Amino acid sequence: MSKRKINQNSGNRISVSIPAYLRDKYDLKKGTTVDVTDDGNSIVITPIKEQ
Repeated sequence: MSKRKINQNSGNRISVSIPAYLRDKYDLKKGTTVDVTDDGNSIVITPIKEQ
């Protein structure tokens, strides 16, 4: 686990950067679709495999 800061973009959008080792492990690229859900007290980000 690594600590990340929340960034606020223009308007009401916020974002979190993904560490490089996770980007590489899950082959995340610009435009990759992810599923964002909550699990109790956690936010879960799951890459969606394109078929």
